[in-house]
Amino acid sequence: MREKKKSDTKKSSTETEKSGIKDTKSKAKTKSVDGDKTSKGKKVSDVQHPEVSSTTLSTAVSTNKDVHGKKYLVQPGGKWLDESFENDPVVSTDISSQLVEKYRVMAEKLFHNDVSLYTEKKSEDTSGSSAWIQTVISSGTLGDKIAALSSMVQNSPIHNAPKLDTMINMCKKKGRREALMAMESLKDLWISELLPDNRKLRKFSRHPFDQLSKITGGNKTAKNKRLLLWYFEDFLKKKYEEYLEAVKLLSHDTVAAVKSSALSAIYELLVQKPEQEKYLLSQLVNKVGDPDYKIAARTSHLLGKLVAAHPQMKLVVAEEVETVLYRPNIGVKAQYYAVCFLNQFVLSHDEPELAAKLISIYFAFFNAFVKKKEIDGKMLSALLTGVNRAYPFAKVDDETVNAQMDTIFRVIHIAPFQTGLQALMLLHQVMDARQAMSDRYYMALYKKLADSELKNSPKQEMFLNLLFKSLKADMVLQRVKAFVKRLLQVCSCQQPSFVCASLFLVSELFRLKDGLKALSRVADRMPQQLCRLVLVTAKVSNLYASITAIDCNLYASVTAIDCNLYASVTATVCSLYASVMLHITATVCSLYASVTATVCSLYASVTATVCNLYASITATVCSLYASVTATVCSLYASVTATDCNLYASVTATLAGHYHPSVSHFANTLLNDQYVRYTGNPLQDFTLIRFLDRFVYRNPKKTITERVSVMQPKSKSYQPSGVRSLLVNSEEFMQKAESEVPLDEVFFHRYFSKKEEKKKVVVKGDIEDEDSDASSVEDEEFDEYLDELETGEIGVDKNVDFAR
Repeated sequence: MREKKKSDTKKSSTETEKSGIKDTKSKAKTKSVDGDKTSKGKKVSDVQHPEVSSTTLSTAVSTNKDVHGKKYLVQPGGKWLDESFENDPVVSTDISSQLVEKYRVMAEKLFHNDVSLYTEKKSEDTSGSSAWIQTVISSGTLGDKIAALSSMVQNSPIHNAPKLDTMINMCKKKGRREALMAMESLKDLWISELLPDNRKLRKFSRHPFDQLSKITGGNKTAKNKRLLLWYFEDFLKKKYEEYLEAVKLLSHDTVAAVKSSALSAIYELLVQKPEQEKYLLSQLVNKVGDPDYKIAARTSHLLGKLVAAHPQMKLVVAEEVETVLYRPNIGVKAQYYAVCFLNQFVLSHDEPELAAKLISIYFAFFNAFVKKKEIDGKMLSALLTGVNRAYPFAKVDDETVNAQMDTIFRVIHIAPFQTGLQALMLLHQVMDARQAMSDRYYMALYKKLADSELKNSPKQEMFLNLLFKSLKADMVLQRVKAFVKRLLQVCSCQQPSFVCASLFLVSELFRLKDGLKALSRVADRMPQQLCRLVLVTAKVSNLYASITAIDCNLYASVTAIDCNLYASVTATVCSLYASVMLHITATVCSLYASVTATVCSLYASVTATVCNLYASITATVCSLYASVTATVCSLYASVTATDCNLYASVTATLAGHYHPSVSHFANTLLNDQYVRYTGNPLQDFTLIRFLDRFVYRNPKKTITERVSVMQPKSKSYQPSGVRSLLVNSEEFMQKAESEVPLDEVFFHRYFSKKEEKKKVVVKGDIEDEDSDASSVEDEEFDEYLDELETGEIGVDKNVDFAR
């Protein structure tokens, strides 16, 4: 068999040589004929470029002779990128297409000659590895066949180019299993072996053919090697585009698993290599609108990972997503996934253009959904979340936001709690930036505090943070008191975790605002102080009235004296004048004197009447002012006393709460002290945490990968301190009772007492800790509860829960 194979090989080689000689002769004849034609015609420069002369063509022929003389232009093995020429000059734009085409023909011949020589030598190789690979490719399993093809391409990409073509054809087959396996293998080859890292593949026409002789220094072998590598690079570019088309078809398959695999391949190629990145990005973003919600959600996740790996692509990705959002045939769910992806962008102050673009997209869809009255879905919440995250980094005009104010306020009142909360957060952010918190905002926040959805909302922590920041910035103390009163009223129907968080918030407000702390102790003193103020006001008013009356009477008496004096002086002057003048003059003077006296008397009487009237009116007004002031002060005193008594009554009610932590927090506030706590009440005091401890279960320490810091934190509970210990562990029982949180004192006492009972010697033996007798029994548990109810086991209320 081996002799037959050798004879067949010799025959084939001789036939190849003969055919090669014939081809050479025919080419020589055609060249001579072409030479005669050109000599008879016009100049040679009109037909041939100086680089493609008869000597260049003869070089190709001589190279063919060298090839059949068992020589390679590019040695097999290694990466083809190691042979590429990265420092070649940039292609000039004046290269003719005829020149490029002639060089392409030359390069193609050189490429096929190297491939045929490699194939011939491999067929002559009778070693075990080569024979085994050929056997696997012809008759092996599908997995072995693809692995063998991949190995051959990896060993020598240039000389095994036909094998690469075979694998790409396998991707196009209808059999999903074969297509997926070929796609995965090719993906690894493209990433690890075939594609460059820092640049894109160049087309054959984009190389500097006009400087080829200068670059190679006139070396024929170097020139031919360059042409071969340039041709192979163009070959790879075409095959890569062909491969991406096959992956695109797989991404539109009806089976979700196939689409997911194709999606992963697109993502990995886009992240790892720059080749065809625009096409890959459009294909990846297009899958956001996939009918299968799992594929759409996975696409959003992969896009987030892409932006995290390449932050410079944010704007490009946002523009591509925008085109998908405005597509006419896209569904609302696809738009929702796209918006959720956009609002996960991690922005910075160096990206104001991106932030402004995102806000314009959000507001456009926000207005569209409000006009369609689609406010009950998740879309509005996602849009407002995006605006909240992008607003601090965008340079947006006030007019753009002011145009949306009325709509945002309307959404607060008619939308679900979570959407209304996002609207409130946006308003707070805008108004805080302007340093002008409006009364309308506080009214909306006050109303949202009594929302029934607050009890079961997963955003309680976010709401309390917003409430604290808003009250901290409010300068109207009476409004802050009203919020505190409403918050304590709401606590009467909330879970212990929310109540503890609210009491801690009130404690922090007391720490920041001195006037608020008076709520807890001003109820008894305020009415007495206000009554004293009323009495002082009345006394001052009566004194003012009496002083005014005295002044008026004195003014009237002085005016009458002045008038009488004036009348007497006038009469004396008239009598003196009459003694000198005639009798008629005396009569006139007497008449004038009498008239003057009458007028003065009348003036004095009128002045006295007016002064008395003014005094009486002033006294009446002062008395009325005193009475009104007393009424207002009494009303204010009653309202203030009611508020203070309400605060005291609600806090006293919470002090008797069944949950020990709530009781401890409330008693701390009633004693004019601040609540000290370093944990998160909304997580530490939930029912599920108590049940986990009750079954001696410690939460798992799971660390989940977060693609973006804008994504919500993991919901897994990470205990700290004493809470991280198992309640039935030796370390937990060795803790002092003062070091144990109040809601876990029960466990500490129970297991401590149980440990003491275990150490009692029963029949000379100590009970084994791991025996079944050490488990919790119903009778023992009921006995301990009875002792606790009867008071035999006391409860220490002075324990500081914050430790």
